[in-house]
Amino acid sequence: LNPTNGEVVPLLLGEYLLESVSPNGDFLLLSSGSHLFLAEREKGQLSEISNAFYQYAKNATAWISDERFVALIEQEQAVDLVFFSSDGVITETWKIAEGTPTEVYAGRGGVYWDVENCPPALDCRFVGTWGRDTDQASAWQLDRAENLPFDTSETNLAYPILAADGFHNLIFASAEGEIIREYPLPQGRVRDLAWSPDGESIALTLYVQSSYSGRILKIRNFVIEMKNWGLLEYPETFGIAPALVWSPNGENLLWMGTEEIAETEFRLVATSLRDSEGLDFAALNITSPVPLILHQAVWIR
Repeated sequence: LNPTNGEVVPLLLGEYLLESVSPNGDFLLLSSGSHLFLAEREKGQLSEISNAFYQYAKNATAWISDERFVALIEQEQAVDLVFFSSDGVITETWKIAEGTPTEVYAGRGGVYWDVENCPPALDCRFVGTWGRDTDQASAWQLDRAENLPFDTSETNLAYPILAADGFHNLIFASAEGEIIREYPLPQGRVRDLAWSPDGESIALTLYVQSSYSGRILKIRNFVIEMKNWGLLEYPETFGIAPALVWSPNGENLLWMGTEEIAETEFRLVATSLRDSEGLDFAALNITSPVPLILHQAVWIR
């Protein structure tokens, strides 16, 4: 999607999922089933770097820097954190003793991962979240009891917790997991979190549900400013699987999701919540007879 004119063009033909993008936007990680591929964005050529990719996570890869990333790879009946250089060469492997890592994140030179206990033929149970600096041998556990949205900036972590009233508050913590503040939110459930590039703000989408039927009534969108803990509200939206995407300069905030036009017609939409440049998303009109679920969205330069 070109945000200056709204033009939408396919990046790659074929059944690939975008997994993540290097901080400088030069490299893409894509998957197709258990196959993980690395591509240079300008060249568009794919190189397969693993055929044992853990394909069941939304966040199964994370870039630590422009030169290094980590991915969840299945090996010897376990899932490991495997580190690669930007040319796809394995540099290190971490074995996780606490259970099966099911999501991985990176921030401030550290790596964080969610762990679930997955007995054969049974549903997985969330165990917790651990973090570790890449140059240290020991890991620490975060005070996090539910598999809810989680995001990292260069200096802080953020994740929701279930408050006594049955709705979510937001926890801010240091990179080492020390809780800085529990931030009360308007009544609702957090669906997505996104730190601004400079780490000075965090955007979130909040589901507001019917207490009777559980049906989602609307989605409220907020930005918390870290300098004064102010809460800014942006226009409400409605759709399936919403995601928030910041522009690299932090001046624009994009909401993406799926609208149900009719019972058998769905449309991927993008709406600019914070727009300083008059960007155009009118041409984003990708439709399908079945729901379109957004897997990943990244704003590249």
